[in-house]
Formats: sequence, structure tokens, C-alpha cells
Amino acid sequence: MIYAISAVLFAIVFAIGFIIIRKKPSSSEKASACISAVGFLVQIAINWLFLGTGMVHNPLAKSVPVEQTAIAFLVLCLVSIFCYAALLMVFYKIHEFYHE
Repeated sequence: MIYAISAVLFAIVFAIGFIIIRKKPSSSEKASACISAVGFLVQIAINWLFLGTGMVHNPLAKSVPVEQTAIAFLVLCLVSIFCYAALLMVFYKIHEFYHE
């Protein structure tokens, strides 16, 4: 379930960034960086709710041994860093393609 939520969030962040780049070229570089940063922070919060110590607050999270969830949480956070960094690079390339 966490992967589906992460994929939907990533798609929403991409769509919002793409629309802003197409509609407002003057402020799109700063806005796309902010959107990527906010998306990343929301992704880390989702990771924390499903695999971190926030599991106690999430009724959808399964009870799994703490050691297994800690490693999975760290790996998922690392993957999130690379995904949102790549998304920011894609935003910059889209801006370059449409406006230069």
C-alpha cells in the first residue's frame, strides 16, 4: 500500500510541476524546486507513518518487528531522495525544453 501511495504522490507532484512550468515560465524554476521539496517532505512523512515510529499512529500499518521496519524505512527514504532529485532534474530539463 505504501508503494501505491508513493506512486500517486509522485505523479501528483510531477503533474503540478509540469503545469506550472508550462503556464508560468518566469517563476517556474523556483516553484518547481519548492514543489519537489514539499513532495519529498510529504513522502518522508508517509514513509515514517508506514515504516517508522509513526506506525503506532497509523491503523493501516502492519505490525512488523522494529528492526525490519527501521531498515526498510532507511532504504525507502534513500530511494525517495534519488526519486525526487531525479524529478527536480526532469523539471529543469522540461523548463529548458519549453522556454529556451
